[in-house]
Amino acid sequence: MAVQVEVEIEVARPLSEVFAFLADATNLPRWMPEFAEVERASSGEIGLGTTFRYRYARPAISSELRWIEFERDHKLAWDGPPVGPGAFAPAGSLQVEAVGDGTRVLGIYAREASGPLQRFTTPLLTRTFQREREADFARLKALLEGGGV
Repeated sequence: MAVQVEVEIEVARPLSEVFAFLADATNLPRWMPEFAEVERASSGEIGLGTTFRYRYARPAISSELRWIEFERDHKLAWDGPPVGPGAFAPAGSLQVEAVGDGTRVLGIYAREASGPLQRFTTPLLTRTFQREREADFARLKALLEGGGV
C-alpha cells in the first residue's frame, strides 16, 4: 500500500543554485533531520545513476538511494531498497521551476509499504508523513534564503 504526499514552496534563490543544492543528496541532513548522515557512494559528476549511502538518525538504519531521473535544473527522482520497520521502499521526486527571481520546488514523496496492518495505518501514516515533509520544506526554505549554503 502506498503513502504519498506533495509539498510545494517558493524559494528566493536562483533555480540553478536550488537544483544544485538538492541534487547533492549529502545536503539532506541539513534540512531533513531524519538523516544522520549521507555520503556519495558513486564517483563522477552528480547525475543519473548517482548513488548515496545514508543513515537515519532514529532508528539507526542504513541504506542507499539513487537518482533514477536527473533533468538538470528541472527534475530529480530517486528510489531505494525497502528499509526499516514495515519494510517501506522510499521513492519520490523533486521538481524545480523558475518563478520571478526565485524557484518553486515541488516534492512528491512516496513510501511503498507492505504488511498486514498497512490498510489500517495508512491514513495516520499519510498525515504524519505530510506534516514531516512540510516541516522539512520550511527548513529548506529558511536554509536557502538565510544564506546557509
